[in-house]
Amino acid sequence: MSDSDHSLFGRRPAVVALVFLIAGILASSLLHIPYYYPLIIFAATFLCASYMYLKQATQAASIFLMLSLSFLGWHLAAVSQGPFPPNHVANIVGDGFRTEIAGRVMEEPDFRPDKTYLILEADSLRIERDWIPTLGRIRVRISTGGLHVNHDDYLKIACFLYKPSGATNPLGFDYSAYLKTKEIFAEAYVSNPLNVIIIIRESSFLNSVVTPFRQKLTSIARQYLPPEKSSMLTGFILGERREMPEEYQKLFRDTGTMHLMAVSGSNVGMVLLIFGGLLSILHLARSAKAIVLLFVVGAFAVLTRLEPSVLRASIMAAVGIVAYGWMRKPDLINLLAFAGLLMLLWRPFQLFDVGFQLSFAATFGIIYALPRFSGVIKAFDRPNLRWLKWVVLALLGTLAAQIAVLPLVAHYFHSIPVLGALANIPVMLLAGLAITLGMALFALSIFGVWLPLLAAVPLQAVLDIIIAVLRFFASLPHARIASAAPGWSAIILFWLISYIVFEVINRRRLSKLALVSALVLLNIFIWGKGFEKHPDWRLEFLDLRRNHAWIFSAEERPMVACLDFFEPGSDAEDIIIPHILSSYDRKPNFILTVTPNSREIDRIASESDAEVISFAAGEAAKSYSESSIISNVSLAGIKVLWDQSDNTYAGVLAYPAIEISVDGGVLILAGWAGMTIREEKIETDIKLIELPWSRYAQSRTLEIVEECDPQFAIFSPDRYSVTAPERREKLTHSREKTLSTSLCGAFAISGYGGAIELETMKPRK
Repeated sequence: MSDSDHSLFGRRPAVVALVFLIAGILASSLLHIPYYYPLIIFAATFLCASYMYLKQATQAASIFLMLSLSFLGWHLAAVSQGPFPPNHVANIVGDGFRTEIAGRVMEEPDFRPDKTYLILEADSLRIERDWIPTLGRIRVRISTGGLHVNHDDYLKIACFLYKPSGATNPLGFDYSAYLKTKEIFAEAYVSNPLNVIIIIRESSFLNSVVTPFRQKLTSIARQYLPPEKSSMLTGFILGERREMPEEYQKLFRDTGTMHLMAVSGSNVGMVLLIFGGLLSILHLARSAKAIVLLFVVGAFAVLTRLEPSVLRASIMAAVGIVAYGWMRKPDLINLLAFAGLLMLLWRPFQLFDVGFQLSFAATFGIIYALPRFSGVIKAFDRPNLRWLKWVVLALLGTLAAQIAVLPLVAHYFHSIPVLGALANIPVMLLAGLAITLGMALFALSIFGVWLPLLAAVPLQAVLDIIIAVLRFFASLPHARIASAAPGWSAIILFWLISYIVFEVINRRRLSKLALVSALVLLNIFIWGKGFEKHPDWRLEFLDLRRNHAWIFSAEERPMVACLDFFEPGSDAEDIIIPHILSSYDRKPNFILTVTPNSREIDRIASESDAEVISFAAGEAAKSYSESSIISNVSLAGIKVLWDQSDNTYAGVLAYPAIEISVDGGVLILAGWAGMTIREEKIETDIKLIELPWSRYAQSRTLEIVEECDPQFAIFSPDRYSVTAPERREKLTHSREKTLSTSLCGAFAISGYGGAIELETMKPRK
């Protein structure tokens, strides 16, 4: 056996290369070292690979080449994420200081009715009176719409420069990390459009050809369709869904079909199917058909403003078209890996982009599963069953894609479309028909005003049917369910088990490597859970901005949550329910609230089957005595204290305080309105006292904190507070253990055998 037979390149070299490149990118995110170290090692390993190849030591050459790819990925990722020169915006940005910036608009502006977003490549910035050269991308928000700014224009803006905020809750969206995947490291806010000055107006292909063409297509759709239907059509074709009614957007979200409105792989695939079908009628040669389809993919990518999702799908489609036109038996998995290599070499931190992961998972699921169902598909390859063949292909492809992305959807979006996901099958078919009719509408508009109605009338009927189908699936009992966010070990375990099951069912064989890998991951998952440190009790405060939430849990005691929603929003769906499902082995038994009629309370109570205890304000609330709540709802170790409050905002006897007994001391939670601590409590070991935002600047607060001397002083949002304490010096108590969610995000205080530990999210600033 020759040495070449042992080559790591194997049958799928791009797959192996992609794995090693990803390993290097992951290493760069875990081990932060200067970018030139991996560059030096890359050069050394690449030279070793070249030397071994010349010596015909193929196996050794392969090993060194794959290692060089890892260090290349490490180097590229390190370069794209810093450290940067001192004049880079990532090193200059602060907590909102006023400055002026000059730079070029890098992408087509995002115009909305009340605001405009720009991506600006800065080249100079003013600090005090001096202009200094700088570099780096900035996302600019301008507080008005309708600005006449184009791609490639050179601007000067007077703005406030900010560092993008990170996650402030467990499982929360990390906006800063999201922008970093796009190599954006700062945000700017422009309050007055007069502060935007166009220095040089450029005429690029994007703003002189593409943008007017998009606007023309949008105006044709508006001319022949009602506003909500025209927004659906432009969403399918152009990804332009900003004018779509919120009701329609919710229907697409709840049924897991929003990807059809994002101009991603599914849209590119439908466009290729439409043009491929038209070209089949002409009986062109494969190579000629491939050239036309490559042009179609490129034109569609440009038409949709080279959005990252379209660019990813277009690269994958282009690689597949080349294989179709000039390769006899292409290995689609290897080609997919090759497309991934191209994209990660161009922008390595795309690896951490949600869209990138979903696109590749869905595409892999389809190209892996469909060929193995060739026997099922051939059964429909008859003249009278050809139409059913395409339905079966759509069904199997959708099922494969949904299974592949299922753990990622749960991880990132904390919910899973169950019965609602079935809407993908009819909606994708109908969306393909809508895109075909939409293209016909645009084409017929060239020949007059009345002729386009031939396409507009059936098109509107198809769009009406799509909404009816979405409403039906969204109304099903389990259309969409909240889920825990699985970790990466659980995600990989799910994929491995799915692969093993599929191979056993389809090929009647068992992959030993996959089985061993699954068993290793299963052990890591189980033993990791077993060795987790469990506190005797835990009190957690979540950051809901103007809303208020804490959760108390302890061994062999009911789990209690205090939830108040002073402002409506998506906190229940996006933060509280996913966090409870992911972080706790059980759900709350009781919910304490002063906003019992809010939709969010009803949603959380129904999800957790918890009893809601409402505290009404004023004298009527005195019907709850300190002992009645214990006897009525069995909250062992918890008292309700109706003491007089000196909060000038809340008045007298507005709301009670909650006293929780832990480890020989108490936690006093008076975040609703504050309270006057009774003298007998001064001698108690008060481990924590919570007070409201509306009271943090009052002199009496400092006296209470000094008298009680708690280990922690917490300031929480309440209905009377207008602004949050956003700087530590505003707090009246200067000890390090004075906390507020507005300062440090979510935090938890846990007890371990008498000792107390504090865990906080990273500060926003």
